[in-house]
Formats: sequence, C-alpha cells, structure tokens
Amino acid sequence: MIPCRNQLTFQPPIDTLAEYKIDNSTFPAQYGRNSGAIVNWPPARDSNEFHGEAFDFLRTMLSTPANFFNPIFNASGAFQPQFPFKRNDFGATFGGPIKKNKLFFFLAYEGIRQNQAVTISSTVPSATQLAAVTSTAVQQLLTLVPAANQVGSGTATDPNTFNLFVGGTAAHVGINQGSADIDFVISDRDRVHGYFVYQRDLRQEPTQNANLPGFGDTRDGKRSLMTVSEDHVFSSKLTNTVRLGYNRIHLFFTPTQLDPTAFDINMPAGGPGAVGLPNILVTGAMSFGGPVGEPQGRGDTTVVLNDTLSWLRGATPLRSAAKSAAATTTTWLSTSAASAIQT
Repeated sequence: MIPCRNQLTFQPPIDTLAEYKIDNSTFPAQYGRNSGAIVNWPPARDSNEFHGEAFDFLRTMLSTPANFFNPIFNASGAFQPQFPFKRNDFGATFGGPIKKNKLFFFLAYEGIRQNQAVTISSTVPSATQLAAVTSTAVQQLLTLVPAANQVGSGTATDPNTFNLFVGGTAAHVGINQGSADIDFVISDRDRVHGYFVYQRDLRQEPTQNANLPGFGDTRDGKRSLMTVSEDHVFSSKLTNTVRLGYNRIHLFFTPTQLDPTAFDINMPAGGPGAVGLPNILVTGAMSFGGPVGEPQGRGDTTVVLNDTLSWLRGATPLRSAAKSAAATTTTWLSTSAASAIQT
C-alpha cells in the first residue's frame, strides 16, 4: 500500500498466500496509526518438500454473454461486428528447501493478457451536417470521427440524418509480475524472512477524456515491494519482530500521439513532442484528442521501519510497537499539454 496515496501497489497471486486476515476495528499496537481496514496476507513458506503448480485461465467471446450495447444488427438492419474479448491469466509457483529445516525459498510468476473493446457511444455529425462543412481544418478533423451507425435524434427512415455512433475501442491490458520469498531459520530463537515482488503493467485507457475510438492514453506502470524481517524469541512469553519495508510505484501516462500540425493546429513553442493533438470537446456531443495535462507521470517511494514487542502476561497478550516511515512523491506534468478546444 502507498500510504501517501492510499493506493494498493499490487495484487499478489493467490497461490502465494498462506492466509489472509482483515481487521476493521480495535487494531493491535503495531497498526495503531492506521485508519480504515487492515489486510494482512502472509506468504506461503516453510516446506521441506519441493512443491509447485502451473495454471492457465482463458475466457473468450465464446464463454461471454452478449453485450447489450453491441447489438448484432445496427439501425439500418446490417450486421454489426461484435466487440472482441479475451482474457488469459496464467502463471506458476515453485518452492522448497535450499537446506532442510534451515533455508527455504518460494518463487511465483503471474501474467495477464486482456484484449477487449470498451463500449462507447457519442453524438456525431450526420451525413447532412458533414456535407455542409466548408472549413478545410474542420474537414481534416472530421476524418477522425466515425460515421453514425444509429438513429440518435435523426429520422429512422432517412439514414442521412442518423447522428449517433455506438461502437468499441481497444482497451488492452498486459501485466507481468514475479515474486521471491526466502525464509532462514537461524536457530530455535531467531528467524529471518525476506520477500520481494516486481510488477510491470501496461494498459490502454481509451475513454480518458474521449468518447470516440482511437484516443485516450497508454499507462505504463512499474511497481516493486520488498520486506525483510527478523523474529526473535526471548522466552516462551516474550518475542520481538523488527521489519523493514520498501514500496515503490512509477507510472507514466502517454496520450495517443497525432501530429497537431497535420490538422492546422499550432501548439505552443517549446512543448514536448508527445503532447499530440489537444483535447477537442463539442459541448453535449463528442470529445476526442489527447487527454488534458498529458503526458504526465509520478513516482511514489515509501520506506517503513517497524518494531513490535509481544509479551504474554498470564492469559493476556500485551504488545508495544514503534514505527518510523518516510514517503516521497515525484510528479511530472506537461503544462503545455494542458490544452483543450471547446466548441
């Protein structure tokens, strides 16, 4: 979790978890400064036998119900292609002893490939309205606007008045993540545990400031998390755990890149080339072009040191905890990209 953003860094493969626990009130001392719910998911560990598995989940259009917003026939009665959908979740885990009863490891990988089309709808110019356009610049921009395929507010018996477009736009997702878990039993009183995970996430957000296909942005994310902890047993009633954690997330948003000068639009001098076409908004109708304020990105880094002392006094468990945390956030924002044209 990124504390300064209250954002989950990554979702671990379910096969790497030993259990999970949710606390939503009366937190123990080590969570005393947190609000909301606390989710703990200790990783699977400690086995003197090698074990592992591989898995693959595939979902396609053949096993997906029909989309209400993607009818088989359009307003003219012609066949309308169905929006594609395919999701593939696959991976593997493997673990066991490096030295029996002493040193153990557990490795995991998970990949997700999702190819789908997001349903969008927008009011667009009718054939009659398009024929009335005389501006060369506007005519060039209108080549980016799909033709109406539904009646909208037009006349059902006159296709030249149709002014509603319903269709799909690509929203692909690709995720790769891997984790490594090391457990070292130093003695009956001391144990060291290390955990590291890295995730690469590349996805399209086609509806970011757009309701026409072919726009939005692409988001490239890199996430890493590491923890090292040491458990020490002083006696049967007194134990201590010290834990060092590191969390890093790096995101960058890149708009769909179209050359503004190809549409007779001059951008401010000195602006980055990746700005692309400004966002163009027709009030009450369509929105297309690059999202406002992009390209942009950010990096969040959090380091936490925590120490918890547990004492069993009779039948009553007592805990005392100390915590130190440091968080930094770096944001990149292209101010020259914060442009929009409203008509």
